[in-house]
Amino acid sequence: PKFTIRAVELPYRDNKNNISSIPPGTYNVGKRFTKKRGWHFHIQSKFPGAEDFGRSWILIHSSNFASQLLGCIAPGEMYYEINGKAVGVKSSGDAMGRLVNSLPDKFKLKINDFTQDRGEQPPR
Repeated sequence: PKFTIRAVELPYRDNKNNISSIPPGTYNVGKRFTKKRGWHFHIQSKFPGAEDFGRSWILIHSSNFASQLLGCIAPGEMYYEINGKAVGVKSSGDAMGRLVNSLPDKFKLKINDFTQDRGEQPPR
């Protein structure tokens, strides 16, 4: 089934560990389970066909606000907005469940930078 997921992550800060989003590109992703996060995804940089983006342990996991993340991506059903600016996502656990149940154990993920499409520069 087709559905739309929103995502929140930190702003781009030179791809630095724990404080930056990952750069645009195509990445290999694997599904994994831990006691802490349950089912989630690991964006893997050091596997054949993936772009090496200079970091490791970037996850896609449930969370509601970018301020709760350490360089990971959090899916949600819709955005939280304050003064017209998206600051987080709602129903992250539900969105994560839909992704885990719909996506294969391994897949490729393309990350786009839509700020540049609008003529904006990524925040530093």
